[in-house]
Parts: sequence; C-alpha cells; structure tokens
Amino acid sequence: PFFVRVLVRRKIGSILIHLKRLMIIVIILLGYLYYYFVGNSFSLVSLGLTSFAAVTQLAPIIICGMFFRTVNEKGAIAGISAGFVIWFYTLIIPFVVKAGLLPGSILYDGLFGIYLLNPTALFGLSGFDMWSHSLFWSLLFNIIFFFGVSIFSKQSESEKETAGACVEALKLERFIRSKAVISGLGVDDMQNILKDFFGEKYAANKIDEYLESIDKKRGELNAFEITELKSLTEKYLSEAVGPGAARLILNSYMDMIGSKEQKVMDVFKDLVSLSVTESRETLIKRLSELNLLLDVSKVFAGVGDLQSKIDRALSLIKETFRFDLVILRDIREEKLVAVSYVGDMTGGLVSSYIELEPEQSYIGKAVKLRKQFAVNDIEHIELNQFSSELKRHGIVSFCHTPIIIGGRLQGMLSFFSKEYKGLFTDEFLDLLQSVANQMGFLIDNSKQTEQLIKMREISKELQIAKDIQNSLLPDKFPEVRGLKVDATCISSEYVGGDYFDFFNVTEDGFDFVVADVSGHNIASALVMSEVRSLIKSIVSSRGELSPAEILGHINRGMYDDLAKLEFIITLIYMRVDTKNNRITYANAGQNPPIICDKGKEAYEITGGDPLLGVFSEYSFKEFTVDLKGNETILAYTDGLTDTQNVYGDFFGIENLKKTLCGVMFKDPAELKSYILDTLIEFRGDRGQTDDVTMVVISLK
Repeated sequence: PFFVRVLVRRKIGSILIHLKRLMIIVIILLGYLYYYFVGNSFSLVSLGLTSFAAVTQLAPIIICGMFFRTVNEKGAIAGISAGFVIWFYTLIIPFVVKAGLLPGSILYDGLFGIYLLNPTALFGLSGFDMWSHSLFWSLLFNIIFFFGVSIFSKQSESEKETAGACVEALKLERFIRSKAVISGLGVDDMQNILKDFFGEKYAANKIDEYLESIDKKRGELNAFEITELKSLTEKYLSEAVGPGAARLILNSYMDMIGSKEQKVMDVFKDLVSLSVTESRETLIKRLSELNLLLDVSKVFAGVGDLQSKIDRALSLIKETFRFDLVILRDIREEKLVAVSYVGDMTGGLVSSYIELEPEQSYIGKAVKLRKQFAVNDIEHIELNQFSSELKRHGIVSFCHTPIIIGGRLQGMLSFFSKEYKGLFTDEFLDLLQSVANQMGFLIDNSKQTEQLIKMREISKELQIAKDIQNSLLPDKFPEVRGLKVDATCISSEYVGGDYFDFFNVTEDGFDFVVADVSGHNIASALVMSEVRSLIKSIVSSRGELSPAEILGHINRGMYDDLAKLEFIITLIYMRVDTKNNRITYANAGQNPPIICDKGKEAYEITGGDPLLGVFSEYSFKEFTVDLKGNETILAYTDGLTDTQNVYGDFFGIENLKKTLCGVMFKDPAELKSYILDTLIEFRGDRGQTDDVTMVVISLK
C-alpha cells in the first residue's frame, strides 16, 4: 500500500519500465548465483523433475475442487503451503547439501540428528528415487492439510456458490441443457440463417435431411438434438464465410433479432477496395485499420444495449493505443454533448459544450473546420481556459477527431495522453480518423437498422486482408548456385507478427532474416512493419556490415519504441556463403536454427543474445558454422514448436528434428509441405494459436 501511495502521484508508467529492467538484472544475477553455487550439482533433467514435483502441488486442489463441495480457500492455501514445505525439504535441501552450502550430516543422520527427518528417507521411507519419495510425502501432506483445514473451517457464501458450480458443471445432463440454452436457437431460426446465405430450397433440404436421419418432426427435438443441429448449421455456414464468421453469426443471431444493429460490417467495403498500385506501407496501414475496425464491429455485433457497446468500443481503443482518456461527443441541436468516456479523469475534461468558440478551443476549431486538431506537446501552445484544465490534469498531448458521415458532422472523438509526447503523427492521425468514421457508421447503423449482419461481405474482406499480408513477404526466393530455398509464413489471425525476408543475393550466397513480434493484433503488425523498413534501410545503405553489426543497428533503432510500447521482438540475421560452405549469424532471442546432416541426426546451432530492446547499447555476438555441403538448414519461429494438440501436448523440438530428418527430401518445398502436414496431423481438431514461419535451405 505504501508503494502504491507513493507511485500514484508520479509517472508510474516510466517507473514500471525501470522496475522491469531491474527485475531482468535481478533474474540474471540469480541465475548466475545458481550456476556458481549449485549448477554443478543440479543437472537440467533434475531441474525439470524438481519443477514438475513443485507444479504437481496444485493438482489436489484442482481435482478435488471439481468433486467435493466442502472445500474452501483456507484449506487450499494450507494444502499448497504444506506440500511446498515438504517439496522444498525433500528435494531442494539435498541439492543444497550436495553443493556444500549445508552440512552433509543432514543426509546421513537427519535434521538435528534425527534419522526419521532424513530428507531422502523421510519417516523411514526408503527404496524410492528422490523425486518419487518427495512426490509421495508432499502430496500426502498436501491432501491431509487441504481436507483437514476445509472440514474445520467454515465456507463463505461465495465459496459455497463456486464449489457448487464446479461440481454441477461436470454433470452431463446439465452440460447438454446449458449448451442448448446458451445457443437459444430453434429449428426455424437455423433454417432462416441458412436461407439468408444459400437460399430457401437449400435451407429446407438440409433441415429435412437431418430430421429424416433421426426420424423426428420439428417439434419433437430434444436439447441434445438441437445442439447437434446447431453444429451442422455452423458447418454449412463455414463453407461460405469461414469458421470464425460462422460462429459469430450463430452466437449473435438471437440478440440481433431483437436489437437495432445491422450491416455493421458493410463499412469495410470502402476500406479494402485497394489499388494494386499502392505501396506496401499503405497496404500495411490499411490492413491495420481493417483489423481494429473488425474488432470494434464485433463489439457492436455482440450482446448489450447501445450505450454499453459504445463504452466497450472506447475501452478497446483506449487499451489498444494506451490513451489515458477517450471521450465521445455527439452533435445534438448545435450542441456538443458528451455521450461516453473511458478513463480515470472527470470534471471539466468530460463536460458537454453548449457554446463552441473556435477562437478559444481546439475542439471548437475541429467542429467549425471539420478537421482534426492535435497537440503533441501542451508546453508548446498558448494556454487558455480549456488547455489549462488539460495541463492541470497532467495531459501532455491530445487530439480531437471529427466524426463525419455522408458529409455531415455527427460528433467528436477526443484522445488524451499523460505519458507520450509526439504521439500524433500523420499516419496515426489517419488511423484515428478511420476509427472515428467507423464508430460513426456503427452508431448510425445501430440506431437505424434491424436486419441480420450479412457476413458474406466480411468474408471477402478477410480474404483480401490475407492477400495483403502475403504481399508484404518476398514473392520469390533466392536462386543461388549449390542450394535451394523455400519459405512460408502462416498467420493465426487476420494480422500476424511473424516476418521473413532475403537480402544481398549473389551467385555465392545471400542474407536472410526471421523475426517474431509478440501478439497478433494491429500493434504487432505496425511494429513488424517498422522493423521491416528499418532492416531494408540498413541493408540497402550499409550492405557491408556483418550480421552482428546489423543486429546492433536494428536494436538501437527500435529500442525507444519497444521500451515505450512494451513489445517483445526476437530476430535472427544469417548470412549463407556457398563459396566457402559457411553460415554466419547473430541471434537476438530467436529459436536456434536446426541443421540436418543427411544420414545423421539433426542438431540445433548454439549461440545467441537477449531479445531486441532489452538494452539500448548491446554488442551482439557473431557465430560461424562450417558446412559439408549436403545439409538442410531450418530457421523457424516458436509457433512451430509451441503448437499444441487436443491433449495439450506441444509439438516440441524433438518432434521437429525427427520430422526434418525422417524423410530425405531433395526439394525444400516438399520438406516444407511435409512439416506443415505433420504439424496439422499432430494438432488435430485444435486450432492454430500462433503464427508459423519457416525458411528451409537445402545444400546440394
């Protein structure tokens, strides 16, 4: 509490950034101390098994919580605490003793000379390996304390409600009934949905086919059969609009029937009608707009009244761009009235303006001239009644963006920041104008229309978005004597954070880069676009630099933005030299590439440095690997190895090595396809959750 009271009066954003950097140093120091004192006595396998035993202490609470109504928070805390104490005593203490930090008599005579307290044979139990021994005693004490404290302590009302919900949720009949209630769709509803997309005849035939297969009439279906019909309807819709859009249609259909929202997706028509002559920078900007506008549209397509949807949309904009305050005002009878705001400030900042005086306020100028007005540093403007109020609240930059629909001014969207000066660049102002116009369209449509969303249009826009993303990647691969190259980048969402490219292509080799920005949203795409532009600028102007020097320039160029936006970027820059059969690379936190020597096992090439943006000045190390001339090299992002199946298992590095060397492909395109097919087969019915990027190089 004292810490919060002190920081709340200061620039907490910059303090938190320094605290995070301090924690990085502390973690590195702890890692070094561990290596120095305990590392020689503690193998990597031992570390994994010890960690597994620690995590297992959560199992009794999770499992028992699903079957017993009488457990409570005090019991859970007591059980976990007891389990961790025994875990620490039976696993960590022996390793500390072996490292020489505690007397060895503990392992031979027991604590205080009591043999029953021997950490490797607690209470005389012997014959087990140390991990099984620790797991037995820690889980035993965990369960005893968990149930003991739960029985002798009283449950609160919220604990009774939570425990009952967990137990009831496992009952099959309750699950089926809740699924049917949630869907809220009847047979006629699902036929109407299919009719809107495929025609009346097709819809009637599909419904009749299902009814005939179960030998029932429309009014005789039970909850399970209605749920099954809903799944079939979603499957048919997926063929036309894709699985994501199909699910959105079904989940929002009942709400849309009784509300005023319709055609909120139609606003994308103008945004995605892109000319093939536009630059790649324009395309990434349009793609970013499309993704945010889609998220805002989903808010308006969801449940709730119009006011709550406006509030959620403003919250989305505020969190996406890290504003401190966002205000929406509406023009009503020549007055500017505050409709909604999101932020931690009140008072004059969110007031309605009855009389707008353009000479005294920026918002008045924006209304009169119907154009954006932005201030990037409040210290550089002449203070008046309105700007003085902003400065008193700590605002350092702000922007007023008019909402214009059909040539008519409908309102004003205002953005305020306490942290960032120089925020409102020309490109950013264009994006905010698109957001403002989108909000106007959605609010206007919500007030005037009552029709179902036509998702077929949005499906076309999403396909265009995919085409735009593909256009940002190389359209052809290097043709170099002595090797073949192929690559791919598959996004898990509409916009991805992965990137690869090739540079300095000659007859004896080339450079390439593989990078990964955290997240799959607009901000990730914009940061990756900045990285791409920076790399191209460095390579084109100073192509003689080594991979480590190039990485250093990238780090310095991105440091300020990464520190401010709190993004993570991993990147590897590699130079392939076929003349000398050698690769030279510098790695900033990216997954180590894999080399498969034909006829032998695959191995990862070692060597790397911290992520980009951790230190403002950092000398990246450079590594060299000599090749025999018959290897296959795979550079990839973590979306490949982090893919999970329906059981929660990761694809992992070992599976990737086996896949890479399991079949000898002469063509890297065939190997790439084989890896993707293996990944899809492993994933099963589980969807793709992260971007996947690969660069495959086969030396002849």
